[in-house]
Amino acid sequence: MKQLKFFATLFVAALSFASCVDDETPKFVPSPSTVLGEGAFVLNQGNQRAKIGGSYSFYDWENNELNNSVFSTVNNRSLGDGPQDGVVYGSKLYVSLFGSNAVQVIDAKTHKFIRTISTPQPQGIVAHGGHVYVANNTGHVSKIDTLNLSVKQRVEVGPNPVDLVVRDGVLYVSISDGYNYNKGYANGKRLDKIDLVRFRKVGEVKLLYAEPVPLDNGRGSAEGNWEGVNPTQMTMDEDGNIFVVCLGDYAKIPAKVWKVTKEDKASTFALGNIAAAHRHSLYVINSQTDWKTGAVSVKWDVLDTRTGKVLVEKFAQNNLPLDPIAMNVHPRTGRVLVTSRGSLDAKVKYTSPGLLYTYTNKGDLLNRSTVGIEPYAVVFR
Repeated sequence: MKQLKFFATLFVAALSFASCVDDETPKFVPSPSTVLGEGAFVLNQGNQRAKIGGSYSFYDWENNELNNSVFSTVNNRSLGDGPQDGVVYGSKLYVSLFGSNAVQVIDAKTHKFIRTISTPQPQGIVAHGGHVYVANNTGHVSKIDTLNLSVKQRVEVGPNPVDLVVRDGVLYVSISDGYNYNKGYANGKRLDKIDLVRFRKVGEVKLLYAEPVPLDNGRGSAEGNWEGVNPTQMTMDEDGNIFVVCLGDYAKIPAKVWKVTKEDKASTFALGNIAAAHRHSLYVINSQTDWKTGAVSVKWDVLDTRTGKVLVEKFAQNNLPLDPIAMNVHPRTGRVLVTSRGSLDAKVKYTSPGLLYTYTNKGDLLNRSTVGIEPYAVVFR
């Protein structure tokens, strides 16, 4: 259910930043389900070129509070550069920092800094079986020992891996080949498989098929010999179906969501560039920017992960996010959290505070609050 995107804000011009919380206060308070208390970390990338460091906002559901500077207040230091993804495992929060070449380990309840683990260009991160696994953009996956908080092993995978999910003792890694635009991302278009017992690559799932397949949300159809170009973020439903966002080439090839069944059969499922699964529902956002005008169009549907049937058309139609970046669904309540840029003005678009939207599973807006710059991931506690 996690969502992440590439570290992109290095290339954006800089302006100053002020973090604030607007007057729309949270309107729901789920009861705590763990000793940590329920809440959500919103990882904010900041803007490294503008010398605005990364941060996280914490939405404390138990006390009905949103704090945009809790880490820096508690630790008197910045989080680091370019947060990409995070995971809460045990009592700790692990945050991958692309710009800092590190994973930050933090007490998930007190927000106190514990340790920095050096690892090159980390992106996606997942925890399983006493270890934390990190996709390194350098073409590796690192295995972190959660007892001594150090990198235990590394295994080589394809170029520019982005995200990770675990299914039946196998780690699936999306291989984007994301810097190979001129050659059509030729060395990606697949998921690499790592056996977690032996911690070695044991196979691949090619995102390729030869027969025409309709796109199930009714926005086009797939011709034969389609490929999953530039696979990035992944999410998984309760049946073990993996859904992979393939961002295309940002020009002629549109972003699509692919489905990989438990038998490793791959096919296209929907048009979209952001996705999050919850039980048998797949929330799919298809966000497109007109680079001449700066306008952003947002289409959002909810699909049945088993059949592709549209469960909710035009989800949140009356309160769509302005310029969505990330999405996650709370596993217990089914609340849908989406982050967005807070401005479409090209001069401040990547240096303005972002927004956090919270919806019911039917698309009703519960609240909208201001968070940090470039909120790129939502991680539940």
